[in-house]
Amino acid sequence: MKMFDYEKAIDELSTDIKIDECIILKGTQVKAVYGHGEKIYVKWDEFGRGFTALREEGDEEPDPRCEVDEWTRNPDYDLLFQ
Repeated sequence: MKMFDYEKAIDELSTDIKIDECIILKGTQVKAVYGHGEKIYVKWDEFGRGFTALREEGDEEPDPRCEVDEWTRNPDYDLLFQ
């Protein structure tokens, strides 16, 4: 999938998730997308599967790649590509 597909699918989740970082493979294919909400970090893999971790109180600038030790598989955040 391409970044446009991920952005569209994330918008369709109807949640307040902001994209922080996108990892692109050689070319234009997405490897992973990292984002955050008010109380949650979210990561999507290359298949659009959702993984989450809770944000700590007082996290000013989220950096889930550095701060999150353990991701939990969360199908509620799976992306549907059309």
